[in-house]
Amino acid sequence: MNDVLIGAFFLALLDTRDDPADRGAPRSILTSADLRRRYTGCHGEGLPVNLSVAYDVTLTVEEGAGLEDIIGQVTAITARKKAGNPGLAAILFYDGIMAGGMPAVRAFFDEMAGRYTSSGNKNPVFSNLGVFDPGDYLPVPGKDGRALDLLDIQYLPCVCWPYGFLMAASTFCGRLTVTTAYEEGPYSTATVERFLGCVDGYLP
Repeated sequence: MNDVLIGAFFLALLDTRDDPADRGAPRSILTSADLRRRYTGCHGEGLPVNLSVAYDVTLTVEEGAGLEDIIGQVTAITARKKAGNPGLAAILFYDGIMAGGMPAVRAFFDEMAGRYTSSGNKNPVFSNLGVFDPGDYLPVPGKDGRALDLLDIQYLPCVCWPYGFLMAASTFCGRLTVTTAYEEGPYSTATVERFLGCVDGYLP
């Protein structure tokens, strides 16, 4: 399902941008791998741990291509990116930066923000938050000793500046929810709604 969502996100971006230069040329998005299944037992009630690792998906999509035309590319990329020991390189990369203390950390992120501001380019991001299990949150005692129920979970993506674009997906009680958050101005409500409609149209 994750690969299908990546493919739908990618195609919806191309449709919404409607730029002929995008067709037949490599274009990239940023997504993430969930490490909880791979490294079981490394999370609990202690210190917070980031249990995902980001990676890029670069596809070349021709005019008129549908989900069935690109899903093989997507699956091959995600399988390759998740092979081995994903996450270790990112740990070593950031460990090297943090070894220089706060001046090195500030310099790294200042340079990144400056690059985004000057170029105006940031990879669109898709994040699949996975399945929310009611058992992770319930039971919760309510008034008069009655247990509270959990009907839905909504997770709002972050809005960042310089502006980017992030779509998140999550599943709760067998229902898939796709959400996005955006900065009014760089993006219009009509454009975002058209994009989400495209995503929905590509999903089987």
